[in-house]
Amino acid sequence: MPPAYWKFLAGNVVFFLGNSSDVFLILRAKDLGLSSASAVFAYVIYNLTFALSAAPAGILSDRLGRRRVMQAGFMLFAGVYAGFAWAPSTFIVWPLFALYGFYAALTEGVSKAAIADLVAPAHRGGAIGVFYLATGFAALIANGLAGWLWKEFGPSTALIFSAALAFSAGIFLFAWKERR
Repeated sequence: MPPAYWKFLAGNVVFFLGNSSDVFLILRAKDLGLSSASAVFAYVIYNLTFALSAAPAGILSDRLGRRRVMQAGFMLFAGVYAGFAWAPSTFIVWPLFALYGFYAALTEGVSKAAIADLVAPAHRGGAIGVFYLATGFAALIANGLAGWLWKEFGPSTALIFSAALAFSAGIFLFAWKERR
């Protein structure tokens, strides 16, 4: 794999160390006062936003470059998690879940397209497999860390930790030089 792939992977691992389960956002929404049904409906808003904006985000990455679009996604994630950490009321939960859908659209498919751009066709399957192996382990660690931080220091600390890692990963992606 070329060095650019490993830099890309490293930035994503940093991100995924803070990308804990979406259940933490649902729990936070409930902590802020949403009923269980409303919290799940707010999560439906996330899924609808993601579904409707995934194709336009992919087209945007074709025009602007994968790095820029993924950086925007990571920064949006950081903003959403900071918003959940400091949310004063349930009102903010709804737009935060919608913005969270945009984050997913800017990163999910785009990351796979980036891998396809970075490695030779004969190595794409393996490169995607290594990506999921590394980010899967990072996400496993993220969930343990988020749970511990939530329990020991409160939800805001866990969410700010995730936001900080996402912001750091977005900055780190400047080191990744994409092939166009």
